[in-house]
Amino acid sequence: MQAVVLDLGHTIIDFGPAEDALRDTYVRVLAMLTGRARAELPSTEGMVQGVSRRIVDAINASYLREELEELDILTLFDSSLRELGFHLDPATVHQIAVMEHRALASGEVLPAENLAAIRHLKDQGLKLGLVSNVTLLPEMMREDMERLGLLEYFDVTVFSSEEMVRKPHPRIYQAALTRLGVPAAGAVFVGDRLKEDVRGPKEVGMRAVLTRQFRHEDPRDAAVPPDAVIASLVDLPAVLTQWT
Repeated sequence: MQAVVLDLGHTIIDFGPAEDALRDTYVRVLAMLTGRARAELPSTEGMVQGVSRRIVDAINASYLREELEELDILTLFDSSLRELGFHLDPATVHQIAVMEHRALASGEVLPAENLAAIRHLKDQGLKLGLVSNVTLLPEMMREDMERLGLLEYFDVTVFSSEEMVRKPHPRIYQAALTRLGVPAAGAVFVGDRLKEDVRGPKEVGMRAVLTRQFRHEDPRDAAVPPDAVIASLVDLPAVLTQWT
């Protein structure tokens, strides 16, 4: 085994509440946009519902349709803001997307034991990669990882918002393997979802481990079973030792 490739959300990190931070952000956004609306200025809650919730609904709907092509987050922000009467330049749309991202990221939680597990894998000489389905700006995802103390341990980070395809499309796993410089047979994927983190990686030739720390998908329901099931990342080194 030469490399471990991990999912991010509900595999390494969890998500806590960020509603207050989100509303505070849209208070600042409204102050910034005063005088620029072509309709009656919405309330803070109107902005949260009309922008943030509308974008989440669009993303969720695309997942329900099982679309593998990723959505463009800035296009979603621009169209949502236009619906509220704001016709903004691209730089301002980007600024608002960054502001919202940082508000929501304030709820991210990295358990100390998961960081220790990542560090242990790196100390064992393994290459580490990350592949995450996320519509959000990739540079902001790396900012989050750096703030949490994770980024330094990863040789490669691949986000669907860069590749513009989502797991389980084979291209996103192959992008990580190519950048890591390892064959599929020399890598294991670790994640919390049976379709994206088990079936997808195994179909390109990787091994796959299902973690159930935050999400509890039942491996008995898998069309393609995982090679191992762990309670959390703390258990991963023992699995890799057993294989080697």
